[in-house]
Amino acid sequence: MLDAGRLDIAAIDLQLGELGFFSMIDWLLAQNELHYSDYEAWRYGQLKSLDEKLMLNPQGLQKILENCTLNCQALGLSSEDQVYWRWDEPQGLALIASKNPKHHRLLTQCWIRPQDVPQLDLFMDNSLLIVENKLRESLAARSFELAAAELQQLIELNPRQQRLGAYQDLINYAQHMQNNPIIEPGNIEAELGGLEQEVQPLAKETLGALARDYLTFGWRRLSASLTDVPFEQRTPKLHQSYALMQVPDWPAVLQTLNVSSERYQHAALLERLAVTYEALRQQGEALMSWCLLIDRHDYYAATAMVKNGGIAINQLVDDFWEFDESWSISCFPSLVLAKNPGLIQLLDEFPEFTHPTSLAMIVLLQCWINEADEIAARQQLKNLNPVLLRLYIELTRPDDKRV
Repeated sequence: MLDAGRLDIAAIDLQLGELGFFSMIDWLLAQNELHYSDYEAWRYGQLKSLDEKLMLNPQGLQKILENCTLNCQALGLSSEDQVYWRWDEPQGLALIASKNPKHHRLLTQCWIRPQDVPQLDLFMDNSLLIVENKLRESLAARSFELAAAELQQLIELNPRQQRLGAYQDLINYAQHMQNNPIIEPGNIEAELGGLEQEVQPLAKETLGALARDYLTFGWRRLSASLTDVPFEQRTPKLHQSYALMQVPDWPAVLQTLNVSSERYQHAALLERLAVTYEALRQQGEALMSWCLLIDRHDYYAATAMVKNGGIAINQLVDDFWEFDESWSISCFPSLVLAKNPGLIQLLDEFPEFTHPTSLAMIVLLQCWINEADEIAARQQLKNLNPVLLRLYIELTRPDDKRV
């Protein structure tokens, strides 16, 4: 369940700095409380509202929306109603974010700083700004033919407008994608490089917050072209899971990884599996994936956890080094298992661990759970690492002074 406290003033101020405004729907997407694939389906009119897809019950949603209003008002922000149109029917049919009218209004309103509020009389008379805003929205809505027509209007209004070339490049790329929906195998690597190194920076600079929806069209296309491409260690990005993570479409990433027999063999795929489980709130599976990554690729895992680990795994890393600064990262899975003995129930869903200390900790925890004799299991762990035995006793039997 989402903690309303996570939407504090600092979180709102962070999005203001990144996007120039605060949007509740954008924040829910960033927090993985709303899957982008569900948002995408809603924008295409395939969902009547977002209520059924939010990872919040009505009471939780009410609390977070009230918290949003209070914190935005505390920052002195001004709210504006924002209309979300169907992408396949621009300006045709407004979408409903919630069946509850109050929730709909609070979900769709946009909060901005007072100095960013446009002068409405001037704004409405400024045809150049109006056409440019429509062009940007059409690019985000994947209405590329409409965007091309709006670009021509913009050229007629101001042929010296500085962003004309950028808009033309984005439209050209979009038309290229439409005309070539599936990429030929020999061109995939070049297409990926072009999307990441050229199109993505240009879109972010030109479209700002709207770049996300424009770029997703490209990542979806790349994903479709990578459906049957096996993972290669030398080109780790040329795998469907990577393209889907850029959307991000976490349910699809998990599905892609779970049908791959290679997901436990390569460090990059194991890392993606751990990150995906975290995004989907499957914390037990995420911890097991991180532990398995360390068990098989400890050096890689140490860097990956710092870079992409979530709050839970990073807290465990802190606990790990606080307990004993001298031990190897290969002992980390033992600490995770000792602190979360319920993970033993997930062992059958993952390949066997290979590190001796992990195996010894598993045997000892199984004895503890089954209330079996621990003497031999304790001695085995002590022979391998006395510090881990002390950790086990402190966590499971704090009154037992035998080590």
